[in-house]
Amino acid sequence: MVVFDLDGVLVPIRSSWAYVHERMGVKNDENLRLYLAGKITYEEFMERDIALWKGASLRDIQEILSEVPLTEGAVETCSELKRIGLDVWIFSSGINLLAERVASVVGASLCKANVLHEVNGVVRGVAVVEPLKKKEELELLLKEKRLGLANVVYVGDNEFDIPLLRSAKVGIAFNPSSPEVSASARYVVRSSSLADILPAIRAEVGKW
Repeated sequence: MVVFDLDGVLVPIRSSWAYVHERMGVKNDENLRLYLAGKITYEEFMERDIALWKGASLRDIQEILSEVPLTEGAVETCSELKRIGLDVWIFSSGINLLAERVASVVGASLCKANVLHEVNGVVRGVAVVEPLKKKEELELLLKEKRLGLANVVYVGDNEFDIPLLRSAKVGIAFNPSSPEVSASARYVVRSSSLADILPAIRAEVGKW
């Protein structure tokens, strides 16, 4: 299968969390620093991020994320991948409200992202895909299906994707955010259209 990161790949924004923060006029830089330093858990990080939205409803968040377009060529790319016999998954540390909409449009058979829901009118988060543990969490999911990373073409764009870009059968860095991300992938594709990853995938499929 081809496993896509969401933010920066299937959609052009780098982070669905940051997109909501920007629209709300807040910043989560300190929360991110604490999480990356190991001072707070990812669950605490999500809780602090959601608290920045100061009582916004789930509908408010959904409306903000509904503004996010798909990356040019995303639908056509996924259609072609399925046509040549590859499954399409989305595996993201972004927000499920956006990931599930994109999954529906591109026809992904599996979609995992961090869940926002309401409890008594208050938005809560459920950690599903932790950024620093993406590789381990995807491996567990694949194991449940009697598969492994040797079955995966992984498409990502940022530092959290580096372990998967290195470990998948084929790693494709799409508009990578840093030289380190580029160096971790077999292919680097810089383009406004996701369809430009197709030649690399066709070349690899031809070897299988």
